[in-house]
Amino acid sequence: MSERRDRRRLHARARALGVPIEQAVRRPAPPQRPARALPEPSWPRTALPDRDEPRPDQLPVPAAPVVCCTPTRHRQVLDGGTVVLLTQHATGCSVWSAR
Repeated sequence: MSERRDRRRLHARARALGVPIEQAVRRPAPPQRPARALPEPSWPRTALPDRDEPRPDQLPVPAAPVVCCTPTRHRQVLDGGTVVLLTQHATGCSVWSAR
C-alpha cells in the first residue's frame, strides 16, 4: 500500500474516532502469504497442430462473385466549405455499406 494512501486512511480513522492524529493507532500490514505453485492440469497433455498448417475444416472457401447495383454518387459543398460525398446503393444491394 502506498504511503500516501496509508496517511489518508490514518487521518480518516482519527477523524472518525474524534481523536488527534497522534493518538490514532495504525493497523499493521496484513501478513504476506507465500506464493505456491499452480497444480498440474487433470487432463492429459496433447500435441497441438502446427499453427501454420490449416486444418481441413479451416481451408479457404472460394468466394462467390459479388454483384453490385449501379451506385449513384452525389457531391455537396456545405456552407462552411465542407465537401460531403454521398454514395447510394439500391435497397437490396449485397455490398451496401454505410461510409
